[in-house]
Amino acid sequence: MTQPFISLEQHAVYDERGLASKYFLLPKESPKIGSQSGTASTKAAVGETGGSAADEDLTKRVEMLEKALLPSGPTPGPNMSDSVASVFRDVCRLGCYSATFKWVPKDYYEWDLGRRAKTLGGYGTEQLTKAMLMENTRHKGESTRTNSKFYLVVVQYVATIDAKKLASAVRALPPVSSRLNPTDFQFRVASEEDNDRLTGFKHNSVSPFGLKEDIPVVLSRAVVEEGVNFIWMGGGDVDLKLGMGVKEFVDGRGAFVLDVSDKRAM
Repeated sequence: MTQPFISLEQHAVYDERGLASKYFLLPKESPKIGSQSGTASTKAAVGETGGSAADEDLTKRVEMLEKALLPSGPTPGPNMSDSVASVFRDVCRLGCYSATFKWVPKDYYEWDLGRRAKTLGGYGTEQLTKAMLMENTRHKGESTRTNSKFYLVVVQYVATIDAKKLASAVRALPPVSSRLNPTDFQFRVASEEDNDRLTGFKHNSVSPFGLKEDIPVVLSRAVVEEGVNFIWMGGGDVDLKLGMGVKEFVDGRGAFVLDVSDKRAM
């Protein structure tokens, strides 16, 4: 019996130090765990046509491999909540295999950045990021990915968001023929009420995953330009951090990589 042909591509999982800790092969256009079309997509990827025993066995092995590579959920903690669960479900749905969760001590935010990075197992402060909801106060009409009233911007702690850079970068997202005037953009940090309503998270716990509303995500280009392979971000609770490979974050979250930040004077 002729075995079905599988087109494979290599993936890397990065650890907290930003090093490729392991490599694995998955079918191209691999389905995301948790999606309704996952099983059908997996069968299509392995070339199943007639439901033969060999095809079904191969499909099961591919699905088992994907599930084995998914991150383990955050261990139960005193502040386990629905928001934390929503982050984990979203990470799994998007197939972010490098994800890892870590609870931090209550006084974490009283520490300097170096101590925070070391506690998380990172190699440098440039891996530490935060997600900030930014609002275009001059936005008109319906929101789209390339012209949204709100953007969730992921920026390093060693940098600050430059509102003018953000306005310029967002304005340049649509084709030239449909770009708005520069005067149609003015970004500011969104209000606490809008943040809670749109993200579903409180201050210092905002995560780019498990968002309550479908908000476009922007990753500061500095992260990529500095060669950072693994970043830490909010995990849905003030004491929970989520780490993930940068490429997987961009691909899984569908984030725009834009020049939106300046180095902070330390």
